[in-house]
Amino acid sequence: MTTTTTPVAPTRLLTLDEVRARTGMGRTFLYALAQAGAIRRARIGRSVRFVEADVEAWVQARIAEGQHTAAGRG
Repeated sequence: MTTTTTPVAPTRLLTLDEVRARTGMGRTFLYALAQAGAIRRARIGRSVRFVEADVEAWVQARIAEGQHTAAGRG
């Protein structure tokens, strides 16, 4: 019997500085997001990294909220 596996895209991890550059948010706010479960983080040794897909999803959700709010005005 042959087993096939579906390739999984690698999970890209971002440093705090990379996330800050993408979001414009500060360190405390980003750690609070992670604590609340809005974005996942991973501890690697003494370093903390954030899951890129979660950061991107959070940014896109904020954009969608802004568009929804703006569309409701008028």
